[in-house]
Amino acid sequence: MDQRIHVRRWIALPTTALLAVLACEDVAEAATIMPAKQPDATISADKISEDQLKSLVYAPWSKFCLTGKEAGAKEVCFTGKDGRIASGQPVIAAVIIEPQGEPKKILRITLPLGVQLVHGTRAIVDGNKPAQAPYVICFANGCMSDYEATPEWIANLKSGKNLFIQAINGNGKPMNLPLPIGAEFAKAYEGPPTDPKMFEASQLKLQEELQKRERPGTSAPNVVATAPATVAPAAMTAATPIVAGPQTLGRRVALVIGNSSYRFMPKLTNPGNDAIDIEKALKGLGFETVLATDLDRNGMNAVVSRFSRSVSGSDVALVYYSGHGMQFEGKNYLLPTDANLETRDDVNRFQLMPVDDVIDVLASSRGLQLIVLDACRNNPVERDFKNKVASVSGGDRNAGQDRGFSRIDPRSGLVVTFATSPNSVASDGTDRNSPFTKAFLKNVSTPDIEVRDMLNRVQRDVYASTAQRQLPEITSQYVGPDIRLKPTANK
Repeated sequence: MDQRIHVRRWIALPTTALLAVLACEDVAEAATIMPAKQPDATISADKISEDQLKSLVYAPWSKFCLTGKEAGAKEVCFTGKDGRIASGQPVIAAVIIEPQGEPKKILRITLPLGVQLVHGTRAIVDGNKPAQAPYVICFANGCMSDYEATPEWIANLKSGKNLFIQAINGNGKPMNLPLPIGAEFAKAYEGPPTDPKMFEASQLKLQEELQKRERPGTSAPNVVATAPATVAPAAMTAATPIVAGPQTLGRRVALVIGNSSYRFMPKLTNPGNDAIDIEKALKGLGFETVLATDLDRNGMNAVVSRFSRSVSGSDVALVYYSGHGMQFEGKNYLLPTDANLETRDDVNRFQLMPVDDVIDVLASSRGLQLIVLDACRNNPVERDFKNKVASVSGGDRNAGQDRGFSRIDPRSGLVVTFATSPNSVASDGTDRNSPFTKAFLKNVSTPDIEVRDMLNRVQRDVYASTAQRQLPEITSQYVGPDIRLKPTANK
């Protein structure tokens, strides 16, 4: 399955460095320690022997800070360490991520592929109380879980001797992976950042020493730390997987748009009501919301630009649109209130809002990205326009037949929900809300329901309430942890 993460730009150290940093414009919480250059083959967690885990070698704790090249980009500092088997393959890495001016810090743990995702990870400093977290994303060379690095966590790391990471591999066996802490962590964390070139040189030296160690007749390098002698806490087992505690809401952001008062097209009754009611419901679920109604093209551009600045690093990012929409020549568009369709030249991103542009705005979220399109009401102006385009010499004969939106192939992390199936028209309804929005409002605040299950309920309710005339479509490429918009304390 494709579990890539999309970010606006890579900021990476040279290819021999072990720290490759994913940094987004504005807030760079999506970062991880993982190798930019590895030995020939990546290693899987279920292929690592117990003897290899007992003889891990370590890079020192190191700190460096980076700033993106975009205007106003924030500095982000990373303090991390990794442990490897003798061949040089990294099997455990930890990094504290600190965006400038942000109160929240992240401890990101990276383990190799071949772990059982359902179990998540457990992190323990010496004999302190364990913490636990699900995996948030997997890349080609590792899976990551995130912990909030609270002041208590930082204090324990500064005074502790060992950080133990526990997980279950693909064979169902527990893994106990130690990372020495000691005074080295506090010195790196509180001290000045390392020059990236010096860091690269030290990593290159470490890799060369490991290669020498693998050659017959060579001795182990004395510059590499060995695994800590301290006895690890009792390991987690496959029979008792990690049980998530109360779900933290994380940071949730939503843009809600309702366009009703069209100048050159039929006015709609419900989108304004839909937007107001949806925004109220989402705010009640802990979302930071941006609400806008009756937007012309300039207004849509402005509100999407404003919303884009809040998406970076969010755990859930949602766009809800209610109003006219259409497809043309394979592309989907949201229609501003000043949309005026006379010729095919009127269909461009300067006069209409491409759905792809809205989807791109969601890409800097580190978690679930959800776009909900309650659009494509019956629009005789659109129908006449498409028939006109189809009738001209060389025109697209199918243009007049294509109604509603065309299907979107979502990328990793994205869930797309249409109020109706592709090439179909949605109902505006005769009540305060459209049939789709009415069903969404009914289900969105259901306690302890996973968001994709909630959308499936919306789909069934719309289908039933419209006498099977309108069937919403849901496409998903989200493979992260379950998201419950209204978790209760016992979940």
